[in-house]
Amino acid sequence: MKDLGSLPSKVQELVIVEELLNALMGFEGKYITFGTKQPSESEKEDSNNNNNDDDDDNDDDDDDDIYETPNDDESSPQQHVQQKGFILSQDIDASLLNLSDRMLPIADRYVRISEFVRQGSRYESGLVSHAFCAALKTLLKEYIVFINQLDHMFNTKDLSIQKLWFQVQPTFKTMEVLDKLCTGAESLKGGHLLNHIFERSITMAGDRQAQGIFKFLMDKATCPYFEMLQSWIYRGDLVDAYAEFMVEGNPNLNIGQLAVDYRTGDNYWTDRFKLRNMVPTFLDKHKDRILVTGKYLNVVRECGTDVHFDQGSQLNLGMNYAEVIDRAHQYSCKQVMNLIMVEQRLVQRLHSVKHYFLMDRGDLFVHFLDTAEMELDKSNSVTSLDKLKSLLELSIKTSSVNIDPFQNDVTCVMRDNTLMDFMKNIQAVHHQEPRMPVVPVTAYQAFSLDYKVSYPVSLVLNKKNIVRYELLFRHLFNCKRVERKLCDAWIRHKFTKELGLGNHVQPLYALRSRMLHFVQNITYYMMVEVIEKNFHLLNEKLKRSDTLEQVMNHHDKFLDDCLASCLVMNHGCFSTLNKLLGTCDHFAVYLNQFTSNLILSDDDRSYRDGSLRERMSRLKELTENAKNNFDQDYRNRIEKYERTFTQYFVQLMEGMKRMSQTGGVDFEYLFGSFTNVIIKM
Repeated sequence: MKDLGSLPSKVQELVIVEELLNALMGFEGKYITFGTKQPSESEKEDSNNNNNDDDDDNDDDDDDDIYETPNDDESSPQQHVQQKGFILSQDIDASLLNLSDRMLPIADRYVRISEFVRQGSRYESGLVSHAFCAALKTLLKEYIVFINQLDHMFNTKDLSIQKLWFQVQPTFKTMEVLDKLCTGAESLKGGHLLNHIFERSITMAGDRQAQGIFKFLMDKATCPYFEMLQSWIYRGDLVDAYAEFMVEGNPNLNIGQLAVDYRTGDNYWTDRFKLRNMVPTFLDKHKDRILVTGKYLNVVRECGTDVHFDQGSQLNLGMNYAEVIDRAHQYSCKQVMNLIMVEQRLVQRLHSVKHYFLMDRGDLFVHFLDTAEMELDKSNSVTSLDKLKSLLELSIKTSSVNIDPFQNDVTCVMRDNTLMDFMKNIQAVHHQEPRMPVVPVTAYQAFSLDYKVSYPVSLVLNKKNIVRYELLFRHLFNCKRVERKLCDAWIRHKFTKELGLGNHVQPLYALRSRMLHFVQNITYYMMVEVIEKNFHLLNEKLKRSDTLEQVMNHHDKFLDDCLASCLVMNHGCFSTLNKLLGTCDHFAVYLNQFTSNLILSDDDRSYRDGSLRERMSRLKELTENAKNNFDQDYRNRIEKYERTFTQYFVQLMEGMKRMSQTGGVDFEYLFGSFTNVIIKM
């Protein structure tokens, strides 16, 4: 290759102009080659001075000297290190060297932008990146057309190096803007890429030429994003093959798990679809509404109903998309509420659940306990679950709930543990801790209900909420069972009055009366003062609800309030209450055993006129036997039961007072109803 410096100045200029044109199109030549080069001294100085005047309003001042090189601040961390670029042979005329060096940054930027377009157009880069790179290609094509025009001028001997420098001045700014925009965007896609473009446009807000470029690029890059947005808010369909949309779905969660998995029920609605860090800045204030709108329509789609909110035009940056999002949200709310409340009859479902789990139809479980008592008294391991299911079904058919259209969805189950251990197991599942060991329990203690629900009702009545209903049921069922045993003891006491035992049985009667008063009042409080009142409030709130989330929140609030007011959520108070009920239960068993020998048999009661003497003799014999049983052991046991009952009762009252002071739970009714118990104490 002939040394360029040995050629005449005019020849050098022709050679350099030709090679500059090639370099501006990305091709290296003999004297302008592409390789690793050091940044110029001016570039180093600009970097050291932190020259960040990208948005200077005077950049395009008409009075600027056209021979002054535009600010070449690359805004790149590579300015102090070696970088790839075009290198000009240094052995040329000084005047040619100066202008040539000033034009080479355009060629460097073109190469970098072209490489960015090549990388960003790859399959895995995503639709937004593809659209952005397609827009860049459009600008680069215009640039190439411009360079070809310059090449034509060169071929017609009408292009000197000074004229070339003058012609490329407008291109300087465009390529500088594009190069800075591509810098830092190499690995971005989706919402992140849109935010990058938006943020760069903000930094150059005063530059009219740059704003025109940014508007063109944003209009093109947002097209696929708006298409994904339309699919989501118009149909509830998440079309996002490259994970670049603001909403992400969790394929590991499915609707079938809602009714069977406790943890899925707890987080399905929040985790099935949620926002990811891909929200464009211009949609940030609408992101929550966008998420909910698509989720509602997705619920309707999951049920096999075709939905489509027909806006009639494509979303774009130039239109009032906020208004469209609001209308789509209203449409989605109407669709999902009609599905849940009307087609799926949610309110009737909740009433059905209340019949069984909250025992609002008393005759159902009176019938059931009358027929299943012997089976429930057995050990859990030997109890026939099929028999209990049959007895429950029979009780439903012969009670006031036989008109319930959902009666076939309820069934009974036998748990492996007591209510307290069951609650501990729930906590263990929640915290991923070991479960409580299985211990022998009676069928009474293990008996519970389950309820079958299908999607979309399972969004409200998910497994977690069914378990919470189960907690309330087992608690109420235990109270009803203890009340039933104490009432049986009261009936037995009536038959012992004719024995004339007087003060001997007075402690028994008094303690049984206190216990029965306590159990009846705590049961009434839970079923009437808590559950009925809160359920009435729930019904009123559901009538005023406009969105599915409001429905779910109101229902969750109902269960939270019921569990809190029924002491289930306070471990200390609930443990004390269960000990108190256990004491009453044991005392009722003791009473029945103690009085079993003090009651006349049916033969003794069905006397004729001639057998009065025999009956009186039998009564006298029973009285004498009873008095012999009123020994020190009897008195000690009564005192122990009374002491234990009083101890737990006082602990419960103190715990409820603390709850009322700190937990916002009102126990005024209970405090008033327990007055009789306190007076007798």
